[in-house]
Amino acid sequence: MINVTSEITTTKIEELLSEVSQSSAKQYVDLKLPVNLKPIGFGAFASLIQLIITWRRLDNLWKIDCWF
Repeated sequence: MINVTSEITTTKIEELLSEVSQSSAKQYVDLKLPVNLKPIGFGAFASLIQLIITWRRLDNLWKIDCWF
C-alpha cells in the first residue's frame, strides 16, 4: 500500500514514486490518500497528481482509500 500523509512535499512524493515503481511487481498496489491535503512548497500538488497518474498506469492497481 502506498500511503500519502496529509502534509506533502515534492521530496516525499518522489520517495513514494520510487515506492510505486518498486511495488509494481506485487500483486496489488493500493493508494491511500488523506481527505485534507496540505501541500508544502512549490510543485507539491503537481507532484501528487504525477503520483496518482503513475499509479493509475499500473496494470496491477487495486483501489484508492481516503482517510480523515
